[in-house]
Amino acid sequence: RGLVGSEMCIRDSVNGLLDLDPSQVSLFHSRLYRPDRCLLTVRAPRRVPQILTAVTKSPDGIGGWMPPPAVPGPSELLPRAFTSGLYWAETAGRPGRVRIAMAMQLPDVLAPNAAEWLVMHACLTLNGTGGRLERFQDEANLSHLRWQTRIEQTPDVTALVMSTIASPDEAVAMWRILNRARASLVDVPPSESEINIALRRATLNAGLLSQDLAARLRIAATLKTRNVPEEALAQRLRMFEDPNTWNLTRAATDFQKTPAWMVVAVSYTHLRAHETSLH
Repeated sequence: RGLVGSEMCIRDSVNGLLDLDPSQVSLFHSRLYRPDRCLLTVRAPRRVPQILTAVTKSPDGIGGWMPPPAVPGPSELLPRAFTSGLYWAETAGRPGRVRIAMAMQLPDVLAPNAAEWLVMHACLTLNGTGGRLERFQDEANLSHLRWQTRIEQTPDVTALVMSTIASPDEAVAMWRILNRARASLVDVPPSESEINIALRRATLNAGLLSQDLAARLRIAATLKTRNVPEEALAQRLRMFEDPNTWNLTRAATDFQKTPAWMVVAVSYTHLRAHETSLH
């Protein structure tokens, strides 16, 4: 979770919590750790009137629920951002070898540019095999690096995480390759063949964005309140089979703004020697 959240230093965050005055914790709980409203989503083999009765009239129902009033006054919130970059992490391990983890944020399925984002992401990675990233990696004579990929979900973000073992120099090279591969989508727009392959992968990844029950219920409830069909994202991806229905250049340009970061876990003896290798 720290990897996907691009946490700079978990130790500082924990120490900051321990140093808080108890009254600050109570104030936070009253103002922020509470719901202002409740949206109930129900999927059950019952008719709507039966569900409404159970929710509103049952002694155990939540129809009459009201949140307690919050303590008045403003609450300062720290901005939560996912910043692209190369991060070095100290760890025990064999000198000369490091573990690389590249994380690339995936869109919320409710985002207006989710379809374009997914297609450009697939053109770049194809989940580690066959995309622009692998092509640039092969050209740099780093084809011996084999990636393990997985979709990681946290309350804040969903990301594709690609990991492998390499040397510190190869880690730096892969970070540069990732950025060149991303930029190439603008310099040389994806071909029709690339788009067709990426559309198939994007459709699969769209399903992975809501792979757990909580995510599916959240998305279903939000789509219902916005009067958006549940198949809206899949329909938009199918529209992209006709290149005249979307702006490929703009999609590639907007994709450059999406967060991507790399964390390199390296033994202490090699850490400082390679921290400055990007300069």
